[in-house]
Amino acid sequence: MDLSFRQAGVVLATLVALVVTYPVSPEGLPRDGWYAAVGSASILWAFLGLRKHQPLRPKPWLRVLAGFGAWAAADVAALLEDGLFHATFYPLPSDVLHLVGYVLIGVGFLAMVGGRGSTGDLPAPLDAAIIATGTVV
Repeated sequence: MDLSFRQAGVVLATLVALVVTYPVSPEGLPRDGWYAAVGSASILWAFLGLRKHQPLRPKPWLRVLAGFGAWAAADVAALLEDGLFHATFYPLPSDVLHLVGYVLIGVGFLAMVGGRGSTGDLPAPLDAAIIATGTVV
């Protein structure tokens, strides 16, 4: 799937419009569903971009996208847990999905710099660890 510059602009404009109109959407279930839809659409867009640009090492990118996907799935699960099932136990399945997302994103970031070589490049893993820690917190 090869998107032209114009098609990419239309998709990006649509995502921006969805994000900008989110604060004025009706509160409650419509807004929560809107949030989940925007998150899922953004992940799909990132995956299409990854597929189009084909980096040399796609696995770390896929791990990061899988982590964001786990977050989006956790948001949908939380929406169902709260609105449909009225779940009160702990931990909820959405909590587990959030934790899995953090781990996938951290592992993906660390793998991005881990493959740069073993030439003693200490700042690269430290930068990745800082980003991964910031993501987890």
